[in-house]
Amino acid sequence: MGKILETFFEGNLFVEPITEKRTKEHKAVCDHAYNLVEKLDAKLNSDEKELLDQIVEALNAESQYYATDRFVRGYSLGALMMLEVIEKREEFLSLRE
Repeated sequence: MGKILETFFEGNLFVEPITEKRTKEHKAVCDHAYNLVEKLDAKLNSDEKELLDQIVEALNAESQYYATDRFVRGYSLGALMMLEVIEKREEFLSLRE
């Protein structure tokens, strides 16, 4: 069996982004978002902070559903592309009988 299939079967396929290798632009966006949350958090009372936490959790959950669907659709598209390539393999083979 191939290495990728074995890794996939064993659940050791790492598809999460490596956050240590963020670009400067990505890091800047993350830092900006964190700073905005910190500024807002400093101005809120405890009830408002709880509401902000709930909003952030809800947005993160929605984002996770979106990311999951995007991953599945991307994987499916890749598989469909492979099927299309395999269908045309005869064009590249010189089979002599």
